[in-house]
Amino acid sequence: MRHGLSGTAAHAGAYGCELHTGERTGGAGRCACGWLFAVLLVVQSPLALADAFRYTEGFESADPVQFWTANGKYKVNFKGVTEEQARSGKRSLKLDVTLEGCTYLYWHVPVRVPAEGGLRFEGWIKVEHISRGAAVGLGANYSYPPTRHSGCGTFGTFREPTDGWVHVSGDLGAEAARKADPLMQRYVFGATGRNVTWWVDRWGIFIYGRRGQRVVLYVDDVTIEGDVPEPRRYASLSRERFEPVRKATRRQLSRWRRSIAQAAATLGQFRGKESLPEQARRLARHAAKTVDAARKAIERVERVGYGSPAELHAIGQQVELLSYAGANLQQLAAGKPGAMLAVFLFPPITNQRVLPNSFPIPGRIGDRIEIAACPGEYEPATFAVLAMEQLEALTLSISPLRGERAELPADVVDPYVVKCWFQGKGNVGRSKERVLKPELLLKDDSLIRVDLEKKRNYMRTTDASGRTIYVDISRDLDEGAKAADLKDLQPRDADQLLPVNVPEGTAKQFWLTVHVPADAEPGMYRGSIELSAGGRPVHSIELAVRVLPFRLEPSPLLYSIYYRARLAPDGRPRIGSEAKSEQQMLAELLNMKAHGVLYPTCYQSYDERLLRRTLQLRAQAGLPTGPFFSLGISTGNATGPDQLAAKKAEVRKWLKLIRQYGYTDLYVYGLDEARGERLRSQRAAWQAVQEAGGKTFVAGYLGTFEAMGRLLNCLVFAGPPRADEAAKWHSVGSRIFSYANPQVGVEEPETYRRNFGLLLWKAGFDGAMDYAYQHAFSHIWNDFDNPRYRDHVFAYPT
Repeated sequence: MRHGLSGTAAHAGAYGCELHTGERTGGAGRCACGWLFAVLLVVQSPLALADAFRYTEGFESADPVQFWTANGKYKVNFKGVTEEQARSGKRSLKLDVTLEGCTYLYWHVPVRVPAEGGLRFEGWIKVEHISRGAAVGLGANYSYPPTRHSGCGTFGTFREPTDGWVHVSGDLGAEAARKADPLMQRYVFGATGRNVTWWVDRWGIFIYGRRGQRVVLYVDDVTIEGDVPEPRRYASLSRERFEPVRKATRRQLSRWRRSIAQAAATLGQFRGKESLPEQARRLARHAAKTVDAARKAIERVERVGYGSPAELHAIGQQVELLSYAGANLQQLAAGKPGAMLAVFLFPPITNQRVLPNSFPIPGRIGDRIEIAACPGEYEPATFAVLAMEQLEALTLSISPLRGERAELPADVVDPYVVKCWFQGKGNVGRSKERVLKPELLLKDDSLIRVDLEKKRNYMRTTDASGRTIYVDISRDLDEGAKAADLKDLQPRDADQLLPVNVPEGTAKQFWLTVHVPADAEPGMYRGSIELSAGGRPVHSIELAVRVLPFRLEPSPLLYSIYYRARLAPDGRPRIGSEAKSEQQMLAELLNMKAHGVLYPTCYQSYDERLLRRTLQLRAQAGLPTGPFFSLGISTGNATGPDQLAAKKAEVRKWLKLIRQYGYTDLYVYGLDEARGERLRSQRAAWQAVQEAGGKTFVAGYLGTFEAMGRLLNCLVFAGPPRADEAAKWHSVGSRIFSYANPQVGVEEPETYRRNFGLLLWKAGFDGAMDYAYQHAFSHIWNDFDNPRYRDHVFAYPT
């Protein structure tokens, strides 16, 4: 099993729109130079509500519906007011369209009204024809002044013709609130939903599908009504609420300007010195360009008054590179003639990427790595080698670590090479764009070959005759790629770190995992990492490990993860996220435990032999007992007495078995990400689970507490954590975990470390349960072969 350096964010459509179909897929973070994404809150006084607002559209005269947006060609077969159908009156809107090249097509009617207060949407829809696989829904768009950002979504979708007219309703205020925090977190540095005002600016008809699909629908009696703030006063609140964001942004930009000025002064000492070594001259030229680029980026943000986290993070990275540049120039200028390499040191958990062609490398030149850890703790470190000339068979040799009174064996340090390969761009949605990313930790760099020009990944495997071959594991769906293409793939890494070749002028990153023995004496331990190339020593790095004189307390947060694996009935290993051999499952459980995930979910259904063996493997891996989060049993949403009695019996059967292995609580999964009536339909089933001695858990959103209350024992909350939401659940003795902030699969390790660590503690959350340890969308080793999503992976199976 190879550990990923990162893991993915929730899929969103154009303009931040989301289509919620029940399919699972889907803060704060430190920029590289040490500044924080501030979470700014404003105290909101109670809003004075104006007279009740009411908008109605019955389509009895003109057609107000306008084209909004699409991502390709479409054909309008008919659009307009018609007397063919009417829910009331004589007329309704008819829309008959064929998708010719787009996958989404939106129509809208402008309506601008504040969304805070008690604003609701009501409408009626009749779907006369819809091609298989297409979807349609009614919804709205929400804007957030004074920013330019907005988000849209439906109040449910339809995939089949309806039996007559169907009522569609939704809470516009709740939807605007739900979208505010994620949108601000994504697009506005330092802002939350409380720093902006919330508006509905249109209601819409949302159509999804693919080429050749047709939808025929009617809409009637659309109403938007409720008590809302007085619009002019509410508009003035935008500036008031947003001012803390502007001030914080200005302060940060001012600090960066000073840092850039200091770096520019240092770099001026090297201007025009042609006697510098080539790599030093190259660094000086790059640093000068970075000074200009950072200053221009700051000016752009100042003009707008705010910037996105991505913009601010990019500026922070530029400032960090400049902070290293002066000292690194001095090191390169004073370097030994004929030096074959330079070693760069930087934090192991960072969103900065070191690629083969990275220049400059985002770190400082140095020859000493120091880490601190408690007995029993795992602690990472990393470094990158810049090859001044071709390095053949670069090898790492790690010595024992010697202290004043004791010694740590060399094998407490587990080295890997960081492999860069091509993955999809951005979040977890399908991406045709190929981006080189440092994601894999390997012992054998040659397990994966990468063609930088063609942007292809090739994996070493064996064919039916036992011959070693390399196969393309990056064919795109548009090229006809299918999961079955790689059904015989057998990824096998080495047990020990093997030599690696590093071409001249390129960088290679290495990763160290230090596991301090539980009985280690406190103190400083020193050793070395000897680098050899072509069979001769070329460099030495000092490694110092400070063992602290205390042990870490158990985490106050409970760490779980959606773990989809089940034991294969035939016991055979497979390369995917579902069926596992015992050896594979044990390796993955041990991997989770080593990374602090002590309570992974269990998808194993009630096959007594396989379920018992699963529980035995969890015990063998050293996972604690206590709560058992099961997706092998579901609450369902039955309401009949016989069905509820059967559910109670099923819960008792599960409890009897898992308690034999030390587990105390059985958490039974509800209907995933349900809302509205679908969510409320589970009330009787959830109560039955609790009456039988079980507990309930499920992924969900804002509004789940108001619908279900104490019937839910653990909400797995989607998106940025909210302290007010945590307080609600704690008031009835329930837990709240975090997920989809982001989903597993986005190659940004620092984002996960921040969002599932200090941010949860600060918000008062009880734990984390992100999705998923592994979820193969088509073949798990190919990121480009699925029409909807990239693979969700924290650790790839072998």
